[in-house]
Amino acid sequence: MKYIITFILLCIIFSCNPKQDSQQPMDGKKVQPAPLINNVTVQTYANDSTLGGYGYDILVDGKIMVHQPNIPAVMGNRGFATEDDASKTATLVSFKLKNNIMPPSVTLEELDSIGIK
Repeated sequence: MKYIITFILLCIIFSCNPKQDSQQPMDGKKVQPAPLINNVTVQTYANDSTLGGYGYDILVDGKIMVHQPNIPAVMGNRGFATEDDASKTATLVSFKLKNNIMPPSVTLEELDSIGIK
């Protein structure tokens, strides 16, 4: 009797938790991964005198996708101290875009890891 009850409970547990393929939705249609963005260009520039410092643009197929005149994730509204700092941050964001990491936002920890203060 004990084995029968155990068997019934196991059948109920396994029938209530069907294994789903992460790429296979319940309607049976295959999910195609989003295409990677390949044609990404990074441009840095000097900000005007009111903001100061440097900023960057990221272009996808020649069109501006990201316009970042100030340091992201940092309180306030100031540009990057150097053109190299703007370039390093733009490279990180473009990496995220190319690898379909959305949104391609930047955290304080990431800025710290690439030496942006």
